[in-house]
Amino acid sequence: RWQTEYKRLLTKEEVRDISRVSDLRGLETLVELLPTKVGSPLSITSLSTDLNRKYDTVKSWIEMLEALYMVFTLRPWHKSISRAIKKEKKLYFSDWSLLPDSGQRFENLVAVALCRMAARFTESGIGQFEVCYIRDRERREVDFVLVKDQAPLALFEAKTANSGVSGGASYFSNRLSIPLYQIALKAERVEAFPGNRFLIPAANFLMLTG
Repeated sequence: RWQTEYKRLLTKEEVRDISRVSDLRGLETLVELLPTKVGSPLSITSLSTDLNRKYDTVKSWIEMLEALYMVFTLRPWHKSISRAIKKEKKLYFSDWSLLPDSGQRFENLVAVALCRMAARFTESGIGQFEVCYIRDRERREVDFVLVKDQAPLALFEAKTANSGVSGGASYFSNRLSIPLYQIALKAERVEAFPGNRFLIPAANFLMLTG
């Protein structure tokens, strides 16, 4: 009941206060669609087709939801910043409990924890920290990369199952010579693997990130 009221307040009352949105029904439909897009590169073109709305309209709605702290986006990291800007961002919710899918919900939780940690590091004055993701042309991907002053520091994968270390994430760990931390929801203990790779239970990770 609280979540339903929360979404209603955001999409009707708060939006009305900051913008002249006349198509509230379209915005509500977007909010219902976005949970299915969590964890994947967000195609505004695809969303505009699904909603039968203009590209610029959907883009402005997402920017509005970001301004209201309902959602946030992570950009793809690349050595060439201009190249990364051209790639699609990934979207997450500030309140991960809104997501029905357990895998997406856990990845969203990890995203929030990492962003909170990055913000704390930045505020401490030791550098400019950001959480991004990596994906190449071969569709190898790693969920998150912690970046300091545009340089990657560590990779993070979110997994609900206690499985082996991700192949795509291992590839980027080798390529960038940075550690990989796989956060597993059902893992019971910390494990270390060759090549600076680690499996960490979610509870341990969340205590470390604060």
